[in-house]
Amino acid sequence: MLVTAIAAERGRLVENAKILSGRRREKAAALKATIEAEIRTLGMENAHFAVVFREIPEGDAAFNEKGIDDPEFYLSTNVGEELKPLRGIAS
Repeated sequence: MLVTAIAAERGRLVENAKILSGRRREKAAALKATIEAEIRTLGMENAHFAVVFREIPEGDAAFNEKGIDDPEFYLSTNVGEELKPLRGIAS
């Protein structure tokens, strides 16, 4: 009985994590457009922003307190420069 209840709760948790992930991905495109528009007002016409979703490795703990993916912000400020994690380039 307890094993069945735990399995049912885990199923609901996974389903909610998938919903959260989907909503994050939907909002990421709007956030990208908003951030890039703001960056352009600073005279950085060639800057690009992205939200990169890294999935948490599968296994018994295929999710954590953040859900099933771990979104991270990336930024490129110069022509030809690849996107880099914002946390690594922000000062």
